[in-house]
Amino acid sequence: MRFVINGAGAAAMACIKLYISLGARHENFIVFDKDGVLHKDRTDLGPDRLPFAVKSADWTLAKALKEADVFLGLSVANVVDAEMVKSMAKNPIVFAMANRIRK
Repeated sequence: MRFVINGAGAAAMACIKLYISLGARHENFIVFDKDGVLHKDRTDLGPDRLPFAVKSADWTLAKALKEADVFLGLSVANVVDAEMVKSMAKNPIVFAMANRIRK
């Protein structure tokens, strides 16, 4: 399964750790925070986020969601639209759990 996570705070990291404990692999996660995708060239990633950094900064949330199986929205609301959900894999799982409105 391929996971896209919007938010990289404590809730997101706890969810990711849970999925990994159930058999998901690190390389199947694409994680975004307020500064965009977690990628290897970023210097602000701590040791808990660095294992989820992708090689390229060339990821958008829309691009990551194409054919993704699971989306966890653990940041701000209204960042995913209907077209983005339609681009996901068949029968996607969407956890829209944003706790604040995007300004």
